[in-house]
Amino acid sequence: MIKITGGQYKGRNVDVPDQNMVRPTSSRGRELIFNLLAHNAQINNLDLSFPVENAVFWDIYSGSGIMGLEALSRGARQIVFIDQEKHFLKKIETNAAKWGAPTLLKTLAGDATKISGTGLPKASHVFMDPPYKKDLACLTLNNLAQNCLLEDRALCICETEKNADMSSVDQECYQLLFTKDYASSRLWFFAYTKPE
Repeated sequence: MIKITGGQYKGRNVDVPDQNMVRPTSSRGRELIFNLLAHNAQINNLDLSFPVENAVFWDIYSGSGIMGLEALSRGARQIVFIDQEKHFLKKIETNAAKWGAPTLLKTLAGDATKISGTGLPKASHVFMDPPYKKDLACLTLNNLAQNCLLEDRALCICETEKNADMSSVDQECYQLLFTKDYASSRLWFFAYTKPE
C-alpha cells in the first residue's frame, strides 16, 4: 500500500500491484511535482503555470496509477491511464471506485508508442515513467505529437534514469522547460506547442 500525498483524498491508501512488477513514483517525487504545479513556481526565469485543477491528466506507463490518482485527488477533471498490463488498469479502477470517482477516469490497455487516441480527450498534462533504458519516453512523446493527442501548451513530464538521452524528442513540438533530479531519477518538463 502507498498513500496519496495531497488534495481531497490525502492519506487514502492505494492498493498497488506487486512492487517487483511496478516502480511507483516515490512520495517525495510526487510532492515535488505537484508542489511545483500548485504554486506556479518560477524556474530558470520561466513561469511554470500549469495548474492541475480541471486538467485532463494522462498517466502513461501507469503501473500503480499513483500519479493519475494524485492528480484526481488534486482536482483534475479527467484522468486517462495507459498501460500494457490490463490487470494494472483493473486495480486502478478498483482504487478509484472505492473513492466514488470511477466516472472521472478512462483506461486504455496498449503500447503508448503506438496509440492513436481514438475516443480519448486531449491531454493538458502528461506524466510518464516508462521502463528505463529503452528510449520509450522519446518515442511516446513523439507519438503523442504525431497523433495530435495533446492540447496546445500541454505540459509533459517524463521520469527517466539520470543519464537518459532525450535528444530524439521532436524539437519542433516540444520545448524543454527544465530538468530536476531526485534520488536516482531525472524529471524532464516539456511544453508542447501545436505545429502551425
